[in-house]
Amino acid sequence: MGIKAQDTIINNDNDTIYCKILDVNSENIRYQVQNEDRKTTSTINLKYIASYQINDNAPESNTTVVNNKKEPVFRIAAGGGYAGRTGEIQRTGDAQLDQLSKNLSNGYNLEGDAEYYFNWRQKDALNFAVALHFNYINHHVIGTNVNIPDYGFANRYEESQIVCYVAPAFVMRYDLPNWLFTLSVGLGPVFFTNPITVNYLSITGNSVILGSHFGIGADYKISPHWGIGLRLSAAGGSINSLNIGGNKVKFDKPMSVSSWMISGILSFRTK
Repeated sequence: MGIKAQDTIINNDNDTIYCKILDVNSENIRYQVQNEDRKTTSTINLKYIASYQINDNAPESNTTVVNNKKEPVFRIAAGGGYAGRTGEIQRTGDAQLDQLSKNLSNGYNLEGDAEYYFNWRQKDALNFAVALHFNYINHHVIGTNVNIPDYGFANRYEESQIVCYVAPAFVMRYDLPNWLFTLSVGLGPVFFTNPITVNYLSITGNSVILGSHFGIGADYKISPHWGIGLRLSAAGGSINSLNIGGNKVKFDKPMSVSSWMISGILSFRTK
């Protein structure tokens, strides 16, 4: 079969393939390219095609088809690691209680991201996404034989500061052959919980505020779809009061419930 006319296929990166289109179905285009003295037949999936044109010898029979079949591009990442509380360490005058407050600065973080890239093109290194970001941050401490101001001696003291952050985010990624770098920022609700147990008496304070997060990360591509990496981030905000047992307890000055974090990340991407 001879190539009577030059057909064209334009892919999602606006590259043009000059060929003879042999067949088009609901999934693929089969086409033939003349390379010097050889004819090569190939198949390309429609999701990688922006448009194609079938040219015949008769101009009135020429056909251009714009393809609307695109592949969504997602990246899902999850991981966890160390969380360090920011802000001032509370001073009580009691060395042991101050040490507990210092130890409360150390905690752990669990986090996740679901990203959708709305401008993805294969040849572009820089892409943009909208995402849903999640953090669970827990700072926890236990002490024994603690002298608590305005309370007295406690055989056991236990406190947690828990932050849950779930919010939309804007993400940029820079894509290299072996590495993927990401930067994300977001704004959303911070759910803060502060349970304290002194001997056998437990109280819990709660607060909901508007907070933010910022993160930068690097993934090493271990396969076409999977990556492992590290992420450095911060999330949280400042609270002015706690709701304890239905009563609002105000602070003399705002208290930070933010943490900086370094986490190991496992990621999956469609592209």
